[in-house]
Amino acid sequence: MAKEYDTFVEGLPDLEENKQIELVIRDCETYEARRVKAVVASSKDKLSEGDVLWVRALRGQKLTKEPWHIRITAELGGILD
Repeated sequence: MAKEYDTFVEGLPDLEENKQIELVIRDCETYEARRVKAVVASSKDKLSEGDVLWVRALRGQKLTKEPWHIRITAELGGILD
């Protein structure tokens, strides 16, 4: 079963689809935040292997009705490392 994460951004243009980017994600089950390098896409069709990524505005509201998808390529540590 796919894991679920969320990330907080100023706007959707902050996320470049199908390119490796660095971002902070939070595990929706444990609320643990960490920095990662990942590839993200706005639909499952664009990124067949990966987990669920909910994209949120800085104040916490969801920016999309449907989740994005994420494939983590590298762990960069916690947000305070």
